[in-house]
Amino acid sequence: MKKLSLTIGISALNEERNISRILTQIIDQDTVNFTLKEIIVISDGSVDNTVINAKVVNDKRIKIYDYEDRLGKSERFNQIYRLAKSDITVMLDADCTLGNNKTLDNLIQPFLLKESVMLVGGNPVARKGKTFIQKAIYASHVPYYKARKRLNGGNNIFGCSGPCIALRKEFALKIRLPHLTNEDDYLYLKCISSGYKFINAPKAIVYSNLPTTLKDYIRQYIRSNPVAVQNIYKKEFGDLVSSEYHIPMGFLMKSYLAGFISNPIGFILIATIRILLTPFLPVLATNYKLDWYIAKSTK
Repeated sequence: MKKLSLTIGISALNEERNISRILTQIIDQDTVNFTLKEIIVISDGSVDNTVINAKVVNDKRIKIYDYEDRLGKSERFNQIYRLAKSDITVMLDADCTLGNNKTLDNLIQPFLLKESVMLVGGNPVARKGKTFIQKAIYASHVPYYKARKRLNGGNNIFGCSGPCIALRKEFALKIRLPHLTNEDDYLYLKCISSGYKFINAPKAIVYSNLPTTLKDYIRQYIRSNPVAVQNIYKKEFGDLVSSEYHIPMGFLMKSYLAGFISNPIGFILIATIRILLTPFLPVLATNYKLDWYIAKSTK
């Protein structure tokens, strides 16, 4: 069986605590379906020891770019797409950890099945956490986890999530991410609207931490919530946006109930915050600024 060449891309901002761990995990992955060609790490204006700690991992395939200016994840992803020299480019969040030594193999496998597959999403799993806020946020995520797993066999917009996404080279070269929030949703909509195929790989598990403060949660929610960017995306993708974000009411209510049962007080708290924020989301997304969304509590 033919192996695909693979580039890993990481845009890092002040990730000194995790960068060496994620790089080591990448290097230690099983490589049945791919050959690891390079790991591109871009420090997007980090002011900590991100670059120093990245250099601790001694592997000639690691290429580190250290920039003083912060341009944001979208611009750094655009840069990585054009630097990558492999069949597949995998974008990983710098603060995530790989679920096991087969995560990347599982992520790459759908590309081997059909040439029309241009985009593959992994399976990000948030750690439940120990604080009240983290547990509350986790309960609020239940509906989206269920949607990712069950709607259209998992091959939906909720199954294309930022911590772990893979793009075929010919698709990546056509992408120019706008300076917007929700880079992952944009990639999904661009893929589908272009007539290509998206697949979710549920066995490609990556773990991430939830915010520990309400302030950081609100920042993250504003940045990633679909309501915040639907009007912006509709300018390019039209009615496809509404149809892809749609969750059947019956399914949604059952999912909300499951989240409520898991943590009634926490679920109500987060739901209330979301309701209060909803009218302001389109304006906040339109006036998006990088310095609004530097959440420190997940580090």
